[in-house]
Amino acid sequence: MKRAIVLCLVIGLLIAGCGGVARESKKEPSPTSFVTPEVTGEAQGASTGAAPLAEEPTGPTAGSDAAGPVVILVPRAVETLDPYLMTTINPGGSVAAHVWDTLVWINDDLALEPHLAESWWLVNDITWEFKLRPNITFHNGEPFNAAAVKFSIERAAQLEGGLETFAADVGLQQVEIVDDYTVRLITAEADASLPYQLASVEMLPPGHYGSGEIDFASSPVGSGPYRFVSWDSEGQLVLEANPDYWQGVPTVKTLVFAAEPNLDQRLTALISGEVHIVSDLPPDRAAEAETDSTHLVAIEGLRRLFIGIRAEAGTPLADVRVRQALNYAVDVEAIIQNLMAGYGRRYGSWVNPPHDHPALLPWPYDPERAKSLLKEAGYPDGFKTAMDVPMDRYYRGQEVAQAVADDLAAIGIGVEIHTYEWSAYVQRLLSKNTAPLFLLSLQSRGNGVEDTANLSSVFPFNPSLWFNAEFEELLKEARGTFNAQLRQEVLNRAQAVAYDEAPWIWLWHQYEFYGVSNELDWAPRANGLIYLRPSIGGLVVSTFTPTPEATASPAIAPASTATDTPVNTPTLTLTFVALHTPTSTLTPVPTNTPSPTDTPTSTPYPAPILVGPEGGTSFPEGQDVKLVWEWERDLAENEFFEVRIRLKGEQEFDPMDLVKVPYRIVSASKLTQAGTYEWQVAIVSLAGEEKGASQIGSFEVR
Repeated sequence: MKRAIVLCLVIGLLIAGCGGVARESKKEPSPTSFVTPEVTGEAQGASTGAAPLAEEPTGPTAGSDAAGPVVILVPRAVETLDPYLMTTINPGGSVAAHVWDTLVWINDDLALEPHLAESWWLVNDITWEFKLRPNITFHNGEPFNAAAVKFSIERAAQLEGGLETFAADVGLQQVEIVDDYTVRLITAEADASLPYQLASVEMLPPGHYGSGEIDFASSPVGSGPYRFVSWDSEGQLVLEANPDYWQGVPTVKTLVFAAEPNLDQRLTALISGEVHIVSDLPPDRAAEAETDSTHLVAIEGLRRLFIGIRAEAGTPLADVRVRQALNYAVDVEAIIQNLMAGYGRRYGSWVNPPHDHPALLPWPYDPERAKSLLKEAGYPDGFKTAMDVPMDRYYRGQEVAQAVADDLAAIGIGVEIHTYEWSAYVQRLLSKNTAPLFLLSLQSRGNGVEDTANLSSVFPFNPSLWFNAEFEELLKEARGTFNAQLRQEVLNRAQAVAYDEAPWIWLWHQYEFYGVSNELDWAPRANGLIYLRPSIGGLVVSTFTPTPEATASPAIAPASTATDTPVNTPTLTLTFVALHTPTSTLTPVPTNTPSPTDTPTSTPYPAPILVGPEGGTSFPEGQDVKLVWEWERDLAENEFFEVRIRLKGEQEFDPMDLVKVPYRIVSASKLTQAGTYEWQVAIVSLAGEEKGASQIGSFEVR
């Protein structure tokens, strides 16, 4: 990594005239415009001869002047354009998401989607196999293939000063090329969270990044929806839509990331219509984004703020009673009210929902209990210590640190505060050379194992020096547990151990506030990534709300984009979703289930159902439709789902590709012929033996 459930959510960008107006600076004598001129030449590093990988945009806003540029204004400029050296989710991670693709994508609902990898499965406990999308090219014309995957993962692991820790996180031993479009990742031990971890590794073209003849940090090349155009000395980054993008031409033609540390300037630029998204609005100023032409959007983020505690041997903080005393001593709720305008949710577990231990509650404010624990530990008069704090990183961060220090002073602990520029602060974290206390906020991608591992002694951004053998063993067990329910039980035990050990002063979840132009239909993500989803033409927001039984087992998969799909050919995107419903009364098929080409004569599982925006079983081309099938029993270790589809009248079913992940079965297909289709779901062993099948359902593509 670098530092719920809707089955399909597509965000369309509906933009009407995003022309910029020159900014009137209150402090600078020379106005600076964030909006750049229209890009007319080839983007730097762009391919000049690659054939389009998708249909040309047909919507009225696609690729037109009315659809760009869109300007995103953040407090800090992008520091590097090497994705493996980026230290922040925003703006670094937000830029990376537009320039580079990953094998696996974490969508807006924090669920996994196939991306450059069409599918993946376990060969054995320590070997994952990924099937790659064919016919993908990088911006410079290089092909995306297994060699690019191997190069990217190995470069991320070996790059001097690199911050991409995927290889270390999963214990990667080898990247094996099976063929041009198949790779295997072999780990030292089983790791069920490997696909989630892989979602942070950007894919790079080996020829460009392996040449050693260019400045990698100023000429980025990926396969993402946007290509690099320019990056100026003020930190303004300009990206141009990739016309050959495999998911379709992005609606927004030009995307600009600009930086302005002054809050008043950012709000002025937004309200004047000069920019379209402004991030990092403080809670006590966020309401100023509500005007006739702009609006405020807010989300409770996954970022957790805390004070790390270095449990260094021979110091007071090595005693668990002292660490517990620190948690009792801090009036976290008062700090939230006084400094955050009440916006901050206290947490008991540092792990984000739904993977947090439900029984762990925020520590109560009890200074008398804190004093008693200090006395038990042999420090009745307290002691002196120090706290590191990054400058201008977190909203009112130094004031938060001072408020914590004041509360600790009330129980006899004197805290001296030291401040550092962010770059120096990061190096202190990585070298595990901080003060005994340190203020930090960690972002999350919503994965329970990854969140839990934030407290592991080997986590790069954890200089706490806290080590607990039971916790580390439970974390290891959770990584190797592929059954989601059993894995959560192990994670709960690990969280309970760390909660009592108190290696942090637990603070709060931060809220994220954005000002957004009314010209832009955009919603924030809980992980803080600012992402404008690529789309072909104008897209309509399409949602499917699952039944209560579905919330334990989401499944999402985009359809593959075929390079040879004729223009105007009817298409229907199908996503298979298996809902685990143990309380149902579904009747399994007897062992003498007939061949899938025959009509079942016994009582099989009920037929699959379809869920589309219009309901019914007849769907116009271009709609996203979910094929939903309820099933009762757990799959055995050697079993998987097979989804079969055929045109009515054909004898043979055509099996769809699928991925087997515990409680999450993903499969997608794009149908390119109008007509009536029949389909069936079966449970099949790895040896090809059918263990059960559904009745045959049907639907129409018109």
